[in-house]
Amino acid sequence: MNIRGKTVHVKYAWIGGKIEENVSLSVDESGKIVGINQKIFEENVHLTNHLVVPGFVNTHSHAFHRHLRGRSEIGKSAADTFWKWRDNMYGLVAEVTKDKIYQYCLSTFKEMINAGITSVGEFHYVHHSEQKFDLDQSVIQAAIDSGIRIVLLQTLYERAGFDSPPVHPVQERFIASYEDFIGNLEKLRRDQNHPRVQIGVAAHSARAVPFDNIKRLFEFATGQKIPFHIHLEEQPKEIMDCQKWIGQKQGPSDILLSEMHLNEYFTAVHATFTPAQNMIQFAKLGANVSICPCTEGYLGDGIPRINENLKISFGTDCNNRICFLEEMRWACFSQQVRFWTVKRRT
Repeated sequence: MNIRGKTVHVKYAWIGGKIEENVSLSVDESGKIVGINQKIFEENVHLTNHLVVPGFVNTHSHAFHRHLRGRSEIGKSAADTFWKWRDNMYGLVAEVTKDKIYQYCLSTFKEMINAGITSVGEFHYVHHSEQKFDLDQSVIQAAIDSGIRIVLLQTLYERAGFDSPPVHPVQERFIASYEDFIGNLEKLRRDQNHPRVQIGVAAHSARAVPFDNIKRLFEFATGQKIPFHIHLEEQPKEIMDCQKWIGQKQGPSDILLSEMHLNEYFTAVHATFTPAQNMIQFAKLGANVSICPCTEGYLGDGIPRINENLKISFGTDCNNRICFLEEMRWACFSQQVRFWTVKRRT
């Protein structure tokens, strides 16, 4: 339904933090709401028994993962662990091209818009095909062509594990040195002038980026006042590998809290196995956590330890299911399960 340049009358609308009844919304030709309960345009559209809410902000997506649907369900022979699922994901991008990544992202972003998501933080780490960083602009163009607002979270990926083991052949498409990454990042930021495109940064994980460079990249983001995201403690193996590597009982979140001045620009993604006391510290520092309940359930990860003071947002991550109401519903269900399970034990 085309509502541009029209006044839309709806039964319910979410305005100012609550549901209002019998609301008129005037929408200009660009799709922007320019008036509430003001009859700016003569042509009317009536939506009876509808609830209008603001567009959802999706803070964590890997758009190309959507094309793994039906091919790698956890619990089946194809992928009975997270790590086998990751191998299936590598297979998807083994022969990726600029056109393929564009088509993968375009179809996913269009589905997001149809699901009411109007902004996406695309955690983008598949950078190279024929040339270094030649896939980045394809992701941006797919967002522009779909009509979604994007914060491209340009992602640093330097190694295959804490002790720098040999990389998987597909990981060559992800890897860049810190210096090459920053050079390309600054070029990306200079070149972007589309009103729906912004550039942020991410360190893929403590597995993939040394702590010194995580700190450098976070300080860069803070100085530029742009978002910084990192996958954090999604799997117990990440914590165990970190402890083995440093020879102490410290996980990645312990090290980040001790060595970095976290603030509102910092977002931990998943934090599924992050200790409760560290989540409390995130809240005190004004840091954010992006949770992805449908993905965390689908991959059998676990349930993060959310506290009432923590600033949380939602992501669709692997995009196996794109529905923000379902993400919120499963967050509620899973937190209830965690709360009452712990309470019964005590």
